[in-house]
Amino acid sequence: MSDSTAEDKLKIALDKKDQGNAAFKSGQYKDALRLYHEAIFYVQGLDKSLTSAMDSGTGGGPSGAGDETRRPRTEADVLIVALYNNMAAIHLKLSNWKRALDSAEKALSKDEGNAKAGFRKAQAQVHLGERLKAIKLLEELNKAHPNDADIARELSAQKRDEAESELQHEKAFKDAWKGKFSFNREKP
Repeated sequence: MSDSTAEDKLKIALDKKDQGNAAFKSGQYKDALRLYHEAIFYVQGLDKSLTSAMDSGTGGGPSGAGDETRRPRTEADVLIVALYNNMAAIHLKLSNWKRALDSAEKALSKDEGNAKAGFRKAQAQVHLGERLKAIKLLEELNKAHPNDADIARELSAQKRDEAESELQHEKAFKDAWKGKFSFNREKP
């Protein structure tokens, strides 16, 4: 594979991403998904040596104290993370919770510290009935990104909802237990 072929594929993928972003903004979610998928096909498998490494923080991922432990990312990696993040956002809008989770996890496989991908994964987990996993992930994200108001707000909301759910379960259990041992003395 020549350098120009890899560069051409990267340019085509970037163009597909831009088209997908435009479709997303206009509410054409299925078109956006298709364009993001096409973009991924162009960049997936590109030889890592053919694309230049990006500076930390330029790919939409967080920059900070943990960045030096991350493996170097190429332009293709940064683009793939953005594409999967965008796909996760669309799947969340369309209530495709499992696909949102899958897309977020694919983004995280390329950039494990990506706050957007982690946030979207947590949102999908909540909708899939995995609130405790989501809370744990949101706590980790909040620790790594203490200034991210969206993460803090979602963590607070999920903790509140979990506490309410536990109270409801506790009340239902008490009511069931009480009903089991109450005797109706009026019957002969």
